[in-house]
Amino acid sequence: MKFWNIVRDFRSNSVTTRIATENGGLEPKVIETFPEIVYSAVKHEDIVPEKCAICIFDYEVGDMLRFLPCDHSFHTGCIGNWLVSHGTTCPYCRYNLQPIVPE
Repeated sequence: MKFWNIVRDFRSNSVTTRIATENGGLEPKVIETFPEIVYSAVKHEDIVPEKCAICIFDYEVGDMLRFLPCDHSFHTGCIGNWLVSHGTTCPYCRYNLQPIVPE
């Protein structure tokens, strides 16, 4: 239950200003605000797929995973590199990680 509390708190956090890099990706300091967990096959079998959708490697016990607001998870390094260099959307569902900027 603690994990879901972290996700809920993250989603309700109003201090998540999204800043894009020059190539259109997210700044690393923004990516670091997304929650992380240490993978444990027994604990997370219902909420985490068996593989990272970016590198296609199986998760192993002890791997660090980062969760996006759309509930998709990836190896921390994989999603960090993806978001810095490829853009501001989830590589799995294309959920936009940059909220609409108030005028």
